[in-house]
Amino acid sequence: MKYATIFVTVIGLSWLMACQTENKKTQEPVQEQTFFETKEKDVFVSWHDCKQSDSICTYFKVNYLEIISPDSKAAKNINREVYTNLLNLLKGYGSGKGTETSLEKIGLEFIDDYDAFIKEFPESAQTWMVETTVSKSFESKDIVTFRIDVDSYTGGAHGNYVTRYLNYRTEDGAAVTLSDVFADTVQLKKALLTALRKQKSLNEDTDLGEAGFFLENNEIPLSENFGFTKTGFVFHFDPYIIAPFSMGSIEIDLPRDMVKLKKLSPKEQQST
Repeated sequence: MKYATIFVTVIGLSWLMACQTENKKTQEPVQEQTFFETKEKDVFVSWHDCKQSDSICTYFKVNYLEIISPDSKAAKNINREVYTNLLNLLKGYGSGKGTETSLEKIGLEFIDDYDAFIKEFPESAQTWMVETTVSKSFESKDIVTFRIDVDSYTGGAHGNYVTRYLNYRTEDGAAVTLSDVFADTVQLKKALLTALRKQKSLNEDTDLGEAGFFLENNEIPLSENFGFTKTGFVFHFDPYIIAPFSMGSIEIDLPRDMVKLKKLSPKEQQST
């Protein structure tokens, strides 16, 4: 009887330790695998070489990422595409000619415009700024997503900010578009409206126009401004796109199981 009791006790302890080990494995965060190693690059141009930390300073700043490993065709394509998208997004802050070929050139023209403004209005204490950050917001063995955030002030009642998502296939560096991912745009729009209502705690019968959104007849526009996430996708709408500036940017988190998807891998597409 004594040995039986000891045996049961040992078995019980072994089972308990196994459960604790399993729970520990479950609770440990899953480490994301990095397929592209990046380094930060900076562009900074300022008026009269002032510093960003100065109380009065007009400046143009870009902090972006460049893939340094692996040195593959895909990485080179992505680096070129990210830089090109930055140029296109920031050209409006330069001369407005749209011919700028570098971020530094856009920054210098931005400072020249401010210098011309100060010469015309020397009594003004107004300063300008454009600050841009690029981050890698998602990465898997198939897809990498970059996020560009631009915060700016060039006069007026308030500043402005925009966000852009860029998605690329890790296999060849090709851009991933809305039509590459989603199989049914009508169903996608319905899913976005459902997710938006849930995020804003709005009932199904609430008119979104009356709730303050620029959505006539509860219709939402589709945009290429989306990114991949761990659980699905995020759709970003800058101020004034679907809501007034007072409501800020609108980001809709869309779970993967709410939408119909296409196959993304070129190999998968060839096999279908």
